[in-house]
Amino acid sequence: MSKVAFQLRYDGPALDDHGMDVADLAPALLALGELIKRANFAVNGDASKVNLIVQSDFEHKCFQVNLELVQSILSTIGSFLTDEHALKNAQTIANWLGLIGVPTTAVGLFTYLARRKGKEVESVTPLPTDQTTISTTDSHGTVAVKFKGDGDGNTVIVNQNVYLLGEDPVVRDYAAKVVSPLKRQGIDTLQFNPQAPEKGVLITEPDADAIISGRAEGSGRGNV
Repeated sequence: MSKVAFQLRYDGPALDDHGMDVADLAPALLALGELIKRANFAVNGDASKVNLIVQSDFEHKCFQVNLELVQSILSTIGSFLTDEHALKNAQTIANWLGLIGVPTTAVGLFTYLARRKGKEVESVTPLPTDQTTISTTDSHGTVAVKFKGDGDGNTVIVNQNVYLLGEDPVVRDYAAKVVSPLKRQGIDTLQFNPQAPEKGVLITEPDADAIISGRAEGSGRGNV
C-alpha cells in the first residue's frame, strides 16, 4: 500500500465564516477523486486502485480540506509483481498532478493546463535527464511542450505522463470541475499543500479561467 497526504484550500472573502456551499465543494472533490483514479489507471492500468479519503479541517477565514490518496495493489495482480515500485506510487501520481510540492523545473497538471490556456500543442521535445532537475524513474522522462500561437517561443517543461494526461479531454474536464468554485463571487484562490506555501501550487481566478476554457479543447498532440 502506498499513501500520501495533502491539503486543498479554497480561500476568499466568501469563506470568512468557514462555510462553503456543498453544491460547489462536492462536485469539485468528486472530480478530484475521479481525476486521481484516471491518472492512476493511465500509468498503472489494472494493477492498482486508488481512493481519495477526506479528513475535514477548517482554518480561519478559509475552507481547507485534508485529503489522503491511498493506493492499493490488487491482490490478483500483486502476486505476480517482484517489485512494488514498478508501479507509479501515490506520491509520484500526486506530484505529477501538482497536489504536493516538490521543487523542480517541471510543473504539475494544473499548472500545465493553466499555462496552456486551451491552445493546441505545436511540438513536444524530449529532454535528456541532465537538462532537468527532476528525477525520472520511468521510461518517459521529461518533455518541453510548446503551444501554437506562443510567438515568444516559451515552452513548459513537464513529465511526459503529465503531457499525456493533459491530452485526455476527460482529465481536462475533471480539472475544470476542481477549479470551478473559483467562478463563484468571493472565492479567489485554490491552493494545494498550503502548509508549505513555497512548494504548494496556487491557482488564481485567471488560472481557473484558463483551465476551464481548455476543457473542451481538441487534442493537438505534437510529435514526441
